[in-house]
Amino acid sequence: MNMLVDNFPYVSRYDQAEEFDVPIDTSDFDKYKRLLTQAQTPLYPDCSETVLSALMSQMQLKVRHKWSNVSYDENCQYIKRLLPPENLLSDSYYKTKKILDGLGLEYVKIDACKYNCELFYGDYKDYDECPVCNESRWKASSLYQRKKVPVKVLRYFPLTPRLQRLYMASHTAEVMRWHGRARDDDDDDDVLKHPSDGEAWKHFDRQFPDFPADCSKCPKSPGKCLDVYLRPLIDELKDLWNNGKATFDRHSQSSFRIRAAIMWTISDFPAYGMLSSQTTHGYKACPVCLDNVNSSWHAGKVCYMGHRRWLPVDHEWRFDASAFDGTEEWDTEPQKWSGDEVLDKMNSFDFGPLSGNPKIKKIKRPKHLACWQHKSIFFELPYWSKSIHRNSLDVMHIEKNVSDSVVGTTLDLKDKTKDNIKARVDLEKMGLREHLWLKKTGTKVEMPIAPYEVKPSLKPWVFKWFHDVKYPQGYAANIARCVKVEEQKIIGLKTHDSHVLMQRLLPVVIRPYLHFDVVEPLVALSSWWQKLCTREVKKSDLLKLKEEIVYILCKLERIFPPAFFDIMVHLMVHLPDQVLLTGPVHYTWMFPIERQLGDYKGYVRNRANPEGSITTAYISHECVTYCNMYLHDIDDTESRAASNEPTFNLSVVSKDVRMYGNLPQSETLSQYELIEAHWSVLQYCDEVQDFMEYHLKQLEDNGDDHPEETHKRSFPKYFKKWMRKLQ
Repeated sequence: MNMLVDNFPYVSRYDQAEEFDVPIDTSDFDKYKRLLTQAQTPLYPDCSETVLSALMSQMQLKVRHKWSNVSYDENCQYIKRLLPPENLLSDSYYKTKKILDGLGLEYVKIDACKYNCELFYGDYKDYDECPVCNESRWKASSLYQRKKVPVKVLRYFPLTPRLQRLYMASHTAEVMRWHGRARDDDDDDDVLKHPSDGEAWKHFDRQFPDFPADCSKCPKSPGKCLDVYLRPLIDELKDLWNNGKATFDRHSQSSFRIRAAIMWTISDFPAYGMLSSQTTHGYKACPVCLDNVNSSWHAGKVCYMGHRRWLPVDHEWRFDASAFDGTEEWDTEPQKWSGDEVLDKMNSFDFGPLSGNPKIKKIKRPKHLACWQHKSIFFELPYWSKSIHRNSLDVMHIEKNVSDSVVGTTLDLKDKTKDNIKARVDLEKMGLREHLWLKKTGTKVEMPIAPYEVKPSLKPWVFKWFHDVKYPQGYAANIARCVKVEEQKIIGLKTHDSHVLMQRLLPVVIRPYLHFDVVEPLVALSSWWQKLCTREVKKSDLLKLKEEIVYILCKLERIFPPAFFDIMVHLMVHLPDQVLLTGPVHYTWMFPIERQLGDYKGYVRNRANPEGSITTAYISHECVTYCNMYLHDIDDTESRAASNEPTFNLSVVSKDVRMYGNLPQSETLSQYELIEAHWSVLQYCDEVQDFMEYHLKQLEDNGDDHPEETHKRSFPKYFKKWMRKLQ
């Protein structure tokens, strides 16, 4: 019943003749009455479950286990046969969907041009041809086909009703009001815990002080075909900013007009270009440096070096040409552009219509606009040009690419290493690092082993280490599945695998196999990623990280060939500044978004039309997630079944762990090593501290001449006997 009251706040109180401070919309009255009947009707006589609760539970199982519609139908029919004959359980997904339709949120189908020129939306809603390229809206069909089929369809999920539901639901209404409250005086201004601690959020609040406290600030991650397919979202956001939408707040039991603003977008790097309209490839690929990027052609591709420009102007490395790219560095750190400056640039030129139709001639951009492909539709939002941060670089994909480059180059992995024949020829053309030039012996060409590569004779040990390494339960996936020891390959690493490898495994495995001059910057790079990805980070620490990454990149330029420095390696220099603006990285990286998209892809049944399957799955998931808040005895759809293996937990470990059993190719510790390991665990285990203090005090009271030494030697056996007595 609470769910229906929350979902229909005005309709549920309509009979009580209350006065509301906004106009009452009773269009959902019939839907509410129908659901109320199902919520009050037992599944069968004397049953504690109602029809509505039974159907919600069934839908939860469908979503959690990704049942097809057919399997859902057959399961319901089987259960229905087991129940008393007079039961009211629906026997098909179609009937269940009809009953629960009032609890879910809808989406809108909007036809699109074949070449992504325009949506048949708004003024073009009734058009049969694209207003830009004149292509037909419909697929070619026979004379006997009654219904026209559009060539392309956008499925748009309206934002406003989803924001309203967060305020209307009793479980989420209170937490939606946190940003309207005063900050705790005990909060440290130097610590970044949330995006609201970042400078971009604070700048937005200063720019728009009249923006209501009861508004929702939500970063979004839209899809492809930026301007065309974002038109419905932009129109809705402009309406939410200018007019707002009447919404009922369950927590305060009052109505207000909700307003919303997008703080920044979150996407991978190719989508960054589509969302920001900036070029993300070629010589102007850096969206932060823009025209001032240092890019040049090396080994058949564009590379991004010149990180000495971030050093102090009198630093000695600026004048050390031979150790870097053969030139001295006189440039300074590139100046950042404000949103108003970018908007003025784009307003100075007509980019023409966006279209994928080859018949539409593209307009050539002038050189001073080489960094932009078109004017972003986001600049139609009144506040967008005033924001100091509009698009976020994705830390997850940057770390993944950097990890692949480092591991691929140091282990000389085929198709992944940045050190190839072209890179060596490029060094020879530049007249740098003669010891790495190709050596020709007759018709044979030999590529000398570089100091940043593990020697071939030592590679098997590295791959064996990667294959055999073990992790605490739930810490990481089984990377051994990606390591081919015999073939000396690492394939199929996921983004989180690269995250663990870059921050935890790489600094350990490379130490015995590479020279110190190579190990030192790589270990520093690993440590830099660890500090950057912490859940709470101090602004003062970020300023240090900003300085550290410059020196790390400069050291890497002295070691690796120019071909190593692709755009992903360069973007690391801008990440500390971004975190200062947006807060901790886990609020702006793609891990949760990619994981959710991967789950939705698993629901695809009709591969000829995957968008429809994903859309249906999302709506079902949304409905079930909402219902789960009111079914306290059922886990949500994100939960997973717990492992049946026995687990234990102590303060000395961060999570529940399970015992490995017999490890393949494991080594047995010596008696001395075993004693030291045992003592280390006891020493750092909070649960044992009282026993250790008591034992040490006994030794001191008994007049032991060396109580600390005796304590370390005798406590493990003493503690073991003590535990047995307690049993």
